Amino acid sequence: MRKKNTTAFQFPGGKPDPDETPLQAAVREVGEEIGVTLDGALLSPRGTFRAAAANEENHEVIADVFSYPSPVIPNIAAEIAEYAWVDLAEPHVELAPLLKTPALREKHC
Repeated sequence: MRKKNTTAFQFPGGKPDPDETPLQAAVREVGEEIGVTLDGALLSPRGTFRAAAANEENHEVIADVFSYPSPVIPNIAAEIAEYAWVDLAEPHVELAPLLKTPALREKHC
């Protein structure tokens, strides 16, 4: 997804609430940002990754990334300008630094 007033596409996400696990935060953030209710039991952890923040100069993001076994149909919220399905190995849009992480570009079943 790409947020309004930005150029790079990124994963939906945000900071966890107090006492919220990374998995719970992922389910909540996906619901808030792209209007999709994920089944947390179907999320598979890909790992924790660090990268430069796409939209905040001199900041870093630390992301717990999960895979979901089936496609979802986003219903983008107010802060989201657009979404796209992107093959990270051959992107057709500008990617946030996190999405350029080599381990995320590997195909994952």
